[in-house]
Amino acid sequence: MSDLKKALMIELAYCRHADLPVSETAERISAMVTRKHVFWGAGEPDCPREIKAGNGELHTLRCKVCGSEDARSRFCLPEGGA
Repeated sequence: MSDLKKALMIELAYCRHADLPVSETAERISAMVTRKHVFWGAGEPDCPREIKAGNGELHTLRCKVCGSEDARSRFCLPEGGA
């Protein structure tokens, strides 16, 4: 949960710095907390080699956006905080 808090604080600081209206700030924050994980599929040609088993099937899940391997993780925060 601390990663979410840190990402939200960074986003709020950016919105204040950019002098964004409250409505746009709210939209940006809402998008952060409602973003869902996008996991790799077995047949995707650019799927990372390290998550595939020898037969081509996936042996673990990994989010394309944030890199999380925990499917139970509620929030998808992109690497780099964007």
